[in-house]
Order: sequence, then C-alpha cells, then structure tokens
Amino acid sequence: MNQPSLSRSEIDEPDHVRACDVVAMLAMLDWLISRIGPIDAMSATCLVMARESLATCAPPPPRPQ
Repeated sequence: MNQPSLSRSEIDEPDHVRACDVVAMLAMLDWLISRIGPIDAMSATCLVMARESLATCAPPPPRPQ
C-alpha cells in the first residue's frame, strides 16, 4: 500500500492544524447533523457536542496583514 506524501509544513509542524481544515471539518459535521437529526436525535446530539468541542479547540484564523 502506498503511503501519501507529506507536505513540508506537515513534516515541520505535525501538531498544527490549518484553519481551512478545521472549517472543512465543521462543515462536514454540520452536514452530518442535518442528515442524522431527523433520523436519530441522540446521534445528532453527540455530533453537536463534537462540533462544539472542535469549534472551541480550533486555532483562531490568521489575521490579514
């Protein structure tokens, strides 16, 4: 199985999560919540808590210079 190549920034800062990746994950959670909510309220509640946790732990977006 081939291993994906890492970009230079991922090698230099393995614990750093880019703001655009966090925004993408939040958008995916929003979509999942909207699809799961009508089917299973408990699962949707867990996804909402995961989204809130991610939003509070997310790095602030960089300021424009």
